[in-house]
Amino acid sequence: MLNNLFVHPLKLLPALSCLVALSAPPLLQADDFSTLFTTAQERRLIDSNRYKVAEPEKVETVVEVEEEEPEEQPVLMAEISSEYQISGITLSKDGVHSVWVNGIVYESGDTLEDGSQVQVLADQDVRARITTPDGGRHVALAGETIQVTYQVPVSDQ
Repeated sequence: MLNNLFVHPLKLLPALSCLVALSAPPLLQADDFSTLFTTAQERRLIDSNRYKVAEPEKVETVVEVEEEEPEEQPVLMAEISSEYQISGITLSKDGVHSVWVNGIVYESGDTLEDGSQVQVLADQDVRARITTPDGGRHVALAGETIQVTYQVPVSDQ
């Protein structure tokens, strides 16, 4: 007799799902679905903008008057040739590295008399890099001499 009272749980699953579905309040009505992510006011604005007729764009005519510019004078360039002898390079653990160029000691980052800049490169090989005023870069080891030629504008004086 007990066997007849026992109901397998899987047989009760459809009945329970129907009971839950009927007892839950409706989640969305058809009217609410269109305003799911917007308020009613935002929806009205979107709908009114969607059905507007596009107005023709206004075209402005701009007339440009070209002013005569004075002719630019060609820039005269002077060619400079320099020779740099790198006598020695010292590395400092707590200060700025130094390099001897043509017998004068310069700290890394200093500017030479001709406007070139000297930098100590301390990676695999310890080298000195001289950057000329025109942007050219020239590298040498201690004991080497390098010939550098660059151009600078000549000022009218």
